[in-house]
Amino acid sequence: MSQSKELVLLIKAHRRFNQILRGMANKHSEIEVIDQLIDLIEELFPTRMGSLLLVDQQTQTLHLSAAKTKLPPFYNQAIDGLPLGADIGSCGAAAFLKKPYIVSDIQTHLNWQPFVEIAQQAALGACWSMPVFSKQNIVLATFAIYSPVFSEPSDYELEILESAANIASIALDKSHYLSIKK
Repeated sequence: MSQSKELVLLIKAHRRFNQILRGMANKHSEIEVIDQLIDLIEELFPTRMGSLLLVDQQTQTLHLSAAKTKLPPFYNQAIDGLPLGADIGSCGAAAFLKKPYIVSDIQTHLNWQPFVEIAQQAALGACWSMPVFSKQNIVLATFAIYSPVFSEPSDYELEILESAANIASIALDKSHYLSIKK
């Protein structure tokens, strides 16, 4: 992608992030904020899907939130309740290690070996996950971008993902949590 196209996407993302922040100031719910962030990611990157998983602090597991996702229901059901761990997918690792965890090729990455079959069924090739922190540096959730093809994120894509995770942090920390789907 050319630098001018990247700049256009970054400016568009920046403007939308500001609109989302204004909505938060106008008392939009945390679910509305997360839905808007996922919509923005999917608008900027039409072939990709956004997702937010919540961390259950007591059980140290990841759970679906009430926020929307385009990931298939069978995939969501399979990952709901996964433990945090340095070797568990992208989101489990990001939450456990407290840092971004980029998997460019789900089919060959060791963290994804237990999930390769379900990832293939869901047509997932890559997953880039960013932890979402509270003010106290506790991981509240993970914000992820899934790609149907094997791909390495560019600097501007990582910048957008990090910004989305930071805004999600404000929304979640404000309410302390999103309701977990049971």
